[in-house]
Amino acid sequence: MPFVYQSSEGWQYHDIVRRMMLHYQHQKSPQAYRQMHAILANFYDAERHELSSSEEEQWASEEWRKYTRAYIYHFLVADPNKHWGEVVSLFVIAIRKRRTFAVEMIEMLNLDDVHDELSSEQNGLIQLFRQQLQAIKDGDLQNGFEMFDKLCSINDLYPQAKGYALAYRGECHWLNEKQEQAFDDFEEALHYIPKDAWTIGSRGQIHRLMRHYHEALIDLNEAFSLDEKDIWVIIERGETYRLMGHYQEALEDFDCAIAIDDKDVWAIARRGETYRLLGHYHEALADLNQAIEFDHKFSWAFTSRGETYRLLGHYHEALADFNHAIELDQDYNWAITHRDLIDRQVENYKETLTDFDSAIELNEMKAGFSHDVERSI
Repeated sequence: MPFVYQSSEGWQYHDIVRRMMLHYQHQKSPQAYRQMHAILANFYDAERHELSSSEEEQWASEEWRKYTRAYIYHFLVADPNKHWGEVVSLFVIAIRKRRTFAVEMIEMLNLDDVHDELSSEQNGLIQLFRQQLQAIKDGDLQNGFEMFDKLCSINDLYPQAKGYALAYRGECHWLNEKQEQAFDDFEEALHYIPKDAWTIGSRGQIHRLMRHYHEALIDLNEAFSLDEKDIWVIIERGETYRLMGHYQEALEDFDCAIAIDDKDVWAIARRGETYRLLGHYHEALADLNQAIEFDHKFSWAFTSRGETYRLLGHYHEALADFNHAIELDQDYNWAITHRDLIDRQVENYKETLTDFDSAIELNEMKAGFSHDVERSI
């Protein structure tokens, strides 16, 4: 028949015909229609649970995701109001576990036949989530703030989903430099997901930014114990040690992070900065040169290298690095301050040379005067 076609998943009706048939069944017997969706939801739920092993393997399995999509579709349509919270919970968890699957879920929930089953408020949320996911894909996590804020207000989310939503909103607050709001969200999130390494580490990062270094170390050590290969946590702990002046511990963490990923520019650059603070300028330059080679727009590394050059007395190279850092970020105070310091040093040097010249001239005048007196005598 012209309205039937074969796809990779089998024979299917044309979308328009399928929607008309579903609409007809719904009108003919709403109760039977819901019951059929419930039966299909139970079938696909059983199929996906038969494949279950560890949580991480689930999300990596294409077959499990296929059955889960089918389950979500039939489960929601069977009772859109009752099952809304559970479906949205799976969406939030998918954002954390496998974001591409979260996009697939939203695209499915945006289909016309699903749209017909949902309220205007639910459809509005789906459109918002769809737009915000695209914004996150095209930019930073903070572009999804409105979505995470809405998710935090949904009362019947799974505890795990509630925790993830709060943690993501906290991350958005942190990216917008709202540290207190970020800290509050991470704190609340940990009531729901107390053993989540990323959230614990994020709270530790906020402690570091607030200069609560001992509290930061407690969180970062716990996050590390939960996931010893989380390079971000290792770098954050190393940075905390550096700021506390515990340079050897900082170097150990940066070395560990680089052993996991020898191209991580933050680990390499911060190890270089630690070497600089220890007075090991040549080791510092080696790391900072490598970090800049990997990322030509890394203003922090340019500034650190500029300061290393300044301490070595290489003022020309230092000025070039500070100027480049300011070109990349016009409001970068660290680079501006150190460039001003170079300018003052160079200016003082010029003034010193002028003083030396004046002294020499004065001595020459005195010497000439003495010679004239001798001759006159």
